[in-house]
Formats: sequence, structure tokens, C-alpha cells
Amino acid sequence: IPVWQLAARLDRFRLRRGLQPDANPPASTRRAFKVSFDRPLASLHDFRYLALPFIQWMEIRGIVADYCTGVDLHDDGGMLSKYRLLVSIGHDEYWSREMRDNVSAFIRSGRNVAFFSGNVCWWQVRFERNNRTMICYKDIAKDPFWPIDPALATTNWGQVPGNAPDSMYWENMLTGLSFHNGCGEPPDARCAAHPPYIVQRPDHWIFAGTGLQLNDGFGAGSNRDDSVIANEVDGLAADAQAQGTPPSTLVLATANVAGWGGQGQFASMITYDLNGTVFNAATTNWSRGLTTGTSLTAVDWITWNVLTMLSY
Repeated sequence: IPVWQLAARLDRFRLRRGLQPDANPPASTRRAFKVSFDRPLASLHDFRYLALPFIQWMEIRGIVADYCTGVDLHDDGGMLSKYRLLVSIGHDEYWSREMRDNVSAFIRSGRNVAFFSGNVCWWQVRFERNNRTMICYKDIAKDPFWPIDPALATTNWGQVPGNAPDSMYWENMLTGLSFHNGCGEPPDARCAAHPPYIVQRPDHWIFAGTGLQLNDGFGAGSNRDDSVIANEVDGLAADAQAQGTPPSTLVLATANVAGWGGQGQFASMITYDLNGTVFNAATTNWSRGLTTGTSLTAVDWITWNVLTMLSY
């Protein structure tokens, strides 16, 4: 739910930018700092394009799941206590401190998280008005909380003070990866080809049933609608130790996105263990690679392995 406020269009402003291209100042600088969940949404595109295919795939494959939103995670961390696995799907960009702390505690308690998502935990947000309004200034200089309580300032998590002096609360401390080390697909000719994931650890349990060998590729499609590596991807920090990436992190597969012209060169599929196990597919588009036929693809097998192994 939080990320849907990024581009909701039935009012003058949204979190990404305003809607008046000829305005002065320009629309790109005239965006909202607060958005209400009470306003109507013009589209449920992210849900239908990224979340719904995953839900349909689980139902067809006989996987039973309960559903929650980011606001639920913010409001009640105790709701996770009866579960073994939390799954994030699609474009999961906006996280409050409470969301993050609740999920971190879930992992430390020996439970598991699977991020079939990308651009995860990129912005910190706050909620007010009984969680009906979301706040994200995206600029510490504009957020009134910065001089008062900088740990709650709504900016990139890499700018949020951590628990030690001179440390930041990097998102890869939770997810193992960061959009800071990934990139977004530009809407031009450079994206004519969507690269495959290349296997790095074929003996890992996550590849069981796939038949994949070292350096084999998987997940590539003919366009962004059937490709796993598309839209936005996360990557492994070049200096992982400095950004708090868990030491147990294993790189299972990588995809070369240097042609996208972004800040990162590779998307990285990873796992790590910190009492519980975390899997990260590192892409918003994972669900677009799922199929519902009788023959399972590598993407189907990996998804099945993660959901079944980490649920018990």
C-alpha cells in the first residue's frame, strides 16, 4: 500500500512529482510531502501487474497464505508471531521505522523473510492520523523531524543515523541488498534486451529441481512483461562491511545491468542467515517470470523452493 501513493493521480500532487508539467516551478519539483490513504486511487497497476500474478501462482500451486499490508506491519509487529515466513512482493520501496524494526525482530527470532521484490526499503516514511496519512519529504533539510529526531527523518535509509556513532541505518542490514547498488530500467532503447540471471552457486538448495548448472542463465524474456530482470533491481554493496551487509550473505545469481546506465552494474540474488533466513530476489519483476502450466520453469522452482523450505 505505501508504494501505491508514489503515483496516485487523482489529486494535484503525489510523492514522486506533481501533475502540472507546465507549472512554475516545474512538476518534477512540485510533489507532495504528505499523502492521504482516504483519497481515491486512479489505478491499481502495481497490484495487478506485480502482486496479483504472484498471488494467482500460489493459489494454482496450492500454497496457502494470509495477506497483510505495510501499514499492518507498521501497526502490529505481533501479528507475525504465528508465522514462519513473511513474503514481500513487487515494488516495496517505502518503509516506516516500525515496519523495519518489526521485520528485523521477526528475523532475529528465528523466522524467515523472502523478498520477491525490488527497490526494497529505499525511503523511510512516517504515518500520522491513525495511519491514514503517509509522510515522506525525501529531503532531510525539509523534514521538521531532522533537527528533533533524525532517526525518524524521511529520507533514504542510508542517510538515517544508525545505532552506533557515525553509522547509518543502511537497508542492506535488513535486506542484504540496496537500490543504492542497483538501478532502474530507463525507458529508452538501452532496455531492448533484458538480461538473464546467471547462476553462481548451482549446488544451493534454492536451485533444486531446476537442472541449472554454473553460469547457466534463467529468467530472461522477450520484453519487460515476461522478464525477471526489469523495472528496478537491487545490488550488493561494493563495500558490504561498511554498509552492514550480514557476513553470512551468499550470492546465488547475478544479472548484468550495466547497459541500463544506472549506478549499479549487477542485480544480485542472495540469501543470508541471522537466526532466521532471508532470501532476496532483488527485482520488482520476479512475478512476471512465473508460469502456471504443468511444466515448472527455473523461476517457478526457485519460488516453490523458497516458499516451501522457509515456511517450515
